[in-house]
Amino acid sequence: MALDRVEQEAIDNFQGQQNPEGGLEVNDDNLKSVGIQVALKMGEMVQRARADLGSIQFSKKADGSRVTNIDKNAETLAREIIGRSFPDHLVTGEEQGGIADSERYTWAIDPIDGTNVFLSHENTAGVSVCLFKDEVAVMSVVYNPFTGELYYAFGSDRSRLIRQYGFSNEVTGDDLPLQSIEPEQASKFVNVHPVIRNFPPNKRLRRALVDGKIDKLLQIGGSPAVELASITKGHFTTILNWGKEQADPWDLAAGVHIVRNAGGVVTDIHNRDIELVGHSGLVVASINKELHDLVLGIINQAEIGG
Repeated sequence: MALDRVEQEAIDNFQGQQNPEGGLEVNDDNLKSVGIQVALKMGEMVQRARADLGSIQFSKKADGSRVTNIDKNAETLAREIIGRSFPDHLVTGEEQGGIADSERYTWAIDPIDGTNVFLSHENTAGVSVCLFKDEVAVMSVVYNPFTGELYYAFGSDRSRLIRQYGFSNEVTGDDLPLQSIEPEQASKFVNVHPVIRNFPPNKRLRRALVDGKIDKLLQIGGSPAVELASITKGHFTTILNWGKEQADPWDLAAGVHIVRNAGGVVTDIHNRDIELVGHSGLVVASINKELHDLVLGIINQAEIGG
């Protein structure tokens, strides 16, 4: 339940309205601390925007998706913090782009993952940060500022969940997955995102629910990164229909890194591990391998038999 030293330092800086120092040495502690603080700072900006709706302006991108000035401002803030702390690092982001270099530290940022639900006052949007080096995820953070939950993974270390409770300043840290309330029986909950009309696996999943093969069928919606990170609590499997467009560095990588470091699996429909960048098509992610295999069997039946 206690925060470790680096987590506590990051939280203290954030609560004290201090930014990370400039020109930091590139070491594990500094990378972890800055990654957590960048996510917290962006999340704070996103959350505060809800209190001043007149400050939010939005438009549509070429692909039809919506973007707000808060997306852009939060990404700019992240770039400024990273640029001060690690001047030699690169940044690539959802709103301002950028070039990734596999031989250099590159931060991939999505300032608001789930802009539509942010605009509609739902609480399933989030902030996603992933630091790459040599095409490997070094540090990943997914933060939901509306629930006060920050998930992160560093290197090959066990994933962690930092939580703020209610209106207090009490902050705790836990290894993931969380301890099950019912350890003798895994919850057979399945989340589908997004819900697409005539999506072939839906019929089989509904039938599996009626037949008692799964316990609940969820449609949480919102940020794919938050959905992926949330399964590390240990209670549901997510089926994410990513579609035909290949995932960018700021899309799936952070969530996938966090799931895998919590002991979970993230595969395609054929049970092959997905790549952090460039994936297209279905994603199936779970902490529970037995439930993961069960869900794969159900949706593959849909793929084959309709």
